[in-house]
Amino acid sequence: MGDELADLLPTALTQLKLRGEALLELDAGSDQALDAVVRLLSENEALHGADTSVVRRRGAGTADVLLRMRDELREVRVAVIGNVDAGKARDQTC
Repeated sequence: MGDELADLLPTALTQLKLRGEALLELDAGSDQALDAVVRLLSENEALHGADTSVVRRRGAGTADVLLRMRDELREVRVAVIGNVDAGKARDQTC
């Protein structure tokens, strides 16, 4: 798993820089090995400002792991349609 992880890290770092997140499919062979790999990823990616989370466990030692940049602030714009008295407000923060 170490060689596969070393091969996946450059691709994951490129995706993190371009998209802000990367999804990895890991097959470590056993649950203990998978936990060790996820812990290694979280310790390694913490240096790069990314959060590591297991999205889904598929079976023994197999999981989808999401790496996501945490320091990005994203702006979301939403169009609201309705009458003037429909309760719309401008510049609300949630």
